Amino acid sequence: PKVRRGLVADLTKAIEADLAVESMLQPVVNFKGLHAITLARIAHHIYKKGTPVAKQTAFALQSFGANYYGIDIHPAAKIGNGIFVDHATGLVIGATA
Repeated sequence: PKVRRGLVADLTKAIEADLAVESMLQPVVNFKGLHAITLARIAHHIYKKGTPVAKQTAFALQSFGANYYGIDIHPAAKIGNGIFVDHATGLVIGATA
């Protein structure tokens, strides 16, 4: 539920903040910042379980996000809702963010 709430808030913010958005589908399909933040939320949810397997899974998701999107967000980072990161390549968010 927290991941879904975050995604809805982020999507709403993207539509409000980016005047170039032509439809609700556009950010869902094309905005890598939205994808990376959502992946970070999933990784954080898994990371909080605290088991070694959960943490390694979360770090694997972080690594995938860094390699695929060029956006590196530590799974321990707490990300608020309503985040819009336009042109997010090179973004790094550490564990203490």
